[in-house]
Amino acid sequence: MKLALLLCTAALALASDLRRAAAPYCPGRPVSSKEQLCILKDFLRLVYVKKDVRTAFQAHVTENYIQHTPSFKSGRQATQEALTKYVSMFNFTLAKLSLSDNIAFLMTKQTSPEQEAEGKGMYTVLIDVWRMDGTCLMEHWDAGQAKPADSVNPGVM
Repeated sequence: MKLALLLCTAALALASDLRRAAAPYCPGRPVSSKEQLCILKDFLRLVYVKKDVRTAFQAHVTENYIQHTPSFKSGRQATQEALTKYVSMFNFTLAKLSLSDNIAFLMTKQTSPEQEAEGKGMYTVLIDVWRMDGTCLMEHWDAGQAKPADSVNPGVM
């Protein structure tokens, strides 16, 4: 997945100057599955790697974004503001990504600087789900599970 993300990122980076002149991602328009995956990976790179939520949301998310996370309000601006604060507090490892029929699934390992400093292997696994309309992110759900300190399962979550 890292190589695929790198290749899509390189292709999108080369086109970054063209992006300003090209049609925006929202409202959504039909694209191939391969193009849609590259667009999604660009969004994820901006949010989780570069932590540039504003650029990601302005480029990829509809104004009427439907947010199902209980602690975030719906709407592009409201979610962008809340997510900007959230991603600044954690480090993320993108683990699994799937996209089919305009529905994307991402499994992410989230750690805080405190968890990393303790060195006890504590982390939270997040599952994010997005509904897309071709090129545009329209709706989001998520769920998370923290690894308990007294976990009896030695396997990785």
